[in-house]
Amino acid sequence: MREMVVRHDSVATGRRIRDLFPRDVQPGALALSITRGERLYVPGPDDTVEDGDLVTVVMPAGSATRIRELFHETEAPARSVVIAGGGTTAMMLAQTLESRDKQVKLIEQDRERCDELAKVLNRTQIIHGDATSHSVMEEERVADSNIFVAMCGEDEVNLMAGLQAREMGVKHVTVTVNRADYAPLVERLGIQDAVSPRVLTGNRILMLVGRFPVRSTALLHEGRAEVIELIAQENSKVVNRRLGDQVRFPKGTILGAIVRGDEVFVPRGGDIVKPANTCIAFALSSAVEDLTGLFRGKR
Repeated sequence: MREMVVRHDSVATGRRIRDLFPRDVQPGALALSITRGERLYVPGPDDTVEDGDLVTVVMPAGSATRIRELFHETEAPARSVVIAGGGTTAMMLAQTLESRDKQVKLIEQDRERCDELAKVLNRTQIIHGDATSHSVMEEERVADSNIFVAMCGEDEVNLMAGLQAREMGVKHVTVTVNRADYAPLVERLGIQDAVSPRVLTGNRILMLVGRFPVRSTALLHEGRAEVIELIAQENSKVVNRRLGDQVRFPKGTILGAIVRGDEVFVPRGGDIVKPANTCIAFALSSAVEDLTGLFRGKR
């Protein structure tokens, strides 16, 4: 899933959804939502996209390049990443990025922790310094990085470091926050992504409980919409019925993908959801309860 900005010079500008994402093309892609100013809605096939719109698209990995070209998102893959914070999760992220041949720089304020990280990380450049200090950020040329990730222990420090990186010109900034009420603030500050360990832990618990159809959820657009991962339970209203004919989704929702074993596909009218299938859906906040009801089995 990716959010695309419609630029005035992109191929997508002024075109209908049905023309941008034809349903007979395989592997298919699907527009989940359009944000235009303060309005957020699930588009129909005859709706058009306009300059400045934010379009949320779900697509198979193999279609990403083609879809990005429609919106002129053709920048080269990220090569350099700066991580603020030296905790366990930050260390593991650095190790993962090293294995993918990325240039990694990690800024940590505690000197002893820097020494410990230097023994574990092979190709990461470890900097002893304060990621909220403008002079440190300038000296380490953070502005030249493709991605900045703030993973310090305090939400306020992460927000400050992320905001500085954003103002210095880093295109992609991600911060970790624990307080749920900070999530809308992150978006207003122009920071693209906020990751909450508490939300991730809650999602994991939901998955382990197994009694409810919701496996995980992610908030979008300041909480006005959600992307929900649902398990189709036996005897639920959505199971073994043809989409668009025998079962219709509530207004303000759309089914973006079905996971069946090793197969992942964008559903079309006439497709059938089978028991235990995982479904990825987009829903406005007002329609979440009606959506989950379709996947909940009878007691």
